[in-house]
Amino acid sequence: MIAPSLGRLACRTVFSVLLVMIATTASAATDVIHLKNGDRITGEIDKIWDAEIYIEPDYADEFTVDVDAVAYIESDRDFDLEVSIKEDTTIKFVGQSPEGEQLIERDGQVVAVPLLSLEQVEEPEEYFDWEINADVSLNFERGNTDTDTNQLRGDAFFKFGDHRHFADAQFIRERTDNESTKKQDLIGYDYNWSFSRPWFMGLNASYERDPIKDLEHRYIAGINLGRDIWDSARRFWSIQAGPGIQIEERGDEEDEQAIAQYLMRITHKFFSSDMDAFHRQSVTYNLSGTDNTVFKSSTGFEWEFIDDAYWRISYDYDWESDPADDAVSTDQRFTFGVGIEFD
Repeated sequence: MIAPSLGRLACRTVFSVLLVMIATTASAATDVIHLKNGDRITGEIDKIWDAEIYIEPDYADEFTVDVDAVAYIESDRDFDLEVSIKEDTTIKFVGQSPEGEQLIERDGQVVAVPLLSLEQVEEPEEYFDWEINADVSLNFERGNTDTDTNQLRGDAFFKFGDHRHFADAQFIRERTDNESTKKQDLIGYDYNWSFSRPWFMGLNASYERDPIKDLEHRYIAGINLGRDIWDSARRFWSIQAGPGIQIEERGDEEDEQAIAQYLMRITHKFFSSDMDAFHRQSVTYNLSGTDNTVFKSSTGFEWEFIDDAYWRISYDYDWESDPADDAVSTDQRFTFGVGIEFD
């Protein structure tokens, strides 16, 4: 009878140890915001940005707390404090100093700092990250002129350590009085390797066609040197430029040209991350062959109205200095659509 008793005792012991480990892990993962009025908020802090603390408790969605209302923060987790675009440092929130300032642990030392001086604090950047968006916009006009316009658009972002991949695609179809007036396809890919933050090397490729404008195809491949102006969870801004090659067929003529190109990408989050402002811009200048400069931009907002679903408003502007015969130089488009995000 001794052996079964010892077996039951061992099982209870193992079970108790597991419960303690689970409780300890759960407790360690909890961040605590101590307010100046004596209240406490527990949950998981996402970031500190623009004098607001973003925290998600177990009982509610993420919300913000003004730093002015906070006495101090306690957490066992590591956070990244942005010192500059070139440098982050890892800190821990360890309590409050006798003078009432925030105590942080940095490089093994505990120092007191005003909480408001920590302008941008985030969870450590993940080695792997990804996001995919897809949206559609439709427009129907009936009257003296019947016009149907539809646009299918998508973009994707993947990050592996120092390597970033951007891809986007856009397909636009328009019919006026049962005649096609636009058939535009645009597919692009951009690869960045961050060799010395904030500097990176880039490779890009794109494909475009618009037979209504006598553009049968346009292939571009290039290599670039780029720099991140911003790079955080809240905002991103990168610029890059370099040489490339372009192969295009306009009308009955196919030509191969050396080009110089400039690319810019900006995103900025507002309203507790529910709204993203964005701007994409590219300039291609022919160094040989046809004397032509192409400017493309897309500017707008994406506003999340329910989980992973968003409204998208954008203004697209395309301009060519020397378009194909019978085509106008400027093409402008304002679109409103709905989309879904995967991440």
